Amino acid sequence: MSYYSIRTLVIIPFEHEFLSDNIRRTHTIRPIYNIIYYPLRWFSANGSSIESPELDVYYGTFERRKPYYGENNHVRSITMDGEYGFIYMGFTGNDSILNKIDQVESGSYVKLEIGVTLASDYDRFMPKLIRFETIDLVDDPRFPEENFSEGEDQKIWKTYRSLTDGNRACFNKIMDEYRRSVLEYCEQAGYGRNVGGGCYHIYGESDKTTAFNHALASCDVEIPH
Repeated sequence: MSYYSIRTLVIIPFEHEFLSDNIRRTHTIRPIYNIIYYPLRWFSANGSSIESPELDVYYGTFERRKPYYGENNHVRSITMDGEYGFIYMGFTGNDSILNKIDQVESGSYVKLEIGVTLASDYDRFMPKLIRFETIDLVDDPRFPEENFSEGEDQKIWKTYRSLTDGNRACFNKIMDEYRRSVLEYCEQAGYGRNVGGGCYHIYGESDKTTAFNHALASCDVEIPH
């Protein structure tokens, strides 16, 4: 009997019948079916493509949740506070990596690389933790945005454009150090992955009135009132 016959006439109808149960029931031949037809299950779950799914990478502040110990003690669920909000995810993984992530303290900044694996009780992919890294994240060097009036903004930029050679050298040094620290922080935190231009886009945004105002003050340049 072919893979498709077993899948569509035997296993799927049985498991769909008990899909609403509190404890999902699987067909007794599924463990054998999973092993024998693993490549075909993978091919089918991957949209009939032979290419391997790409890894998803997540950065954020880790909030460890209680591991899920239902039928399957190889599943974890966590919440991460990323740059764009909270991320809730569940995943499986090898025992060694799950044991390690169980030891990560809440509040740690982490990088997770998530792939996929075939679930044991249905012919679909589920997330799998491939590797992770705990990052000793440096403090965010970016200045909190200040709200300047139009007049104040014009005075700051006018003062910058009229800098003398000595003050301009001081200003450029301060700004170069600031831009480098912003770039380092962005690359370490992974904030530039989904932004056009990557971290160099965020690096470019460091040239704002707030930063210029701090640089001028650091060089003892007074801004006219």
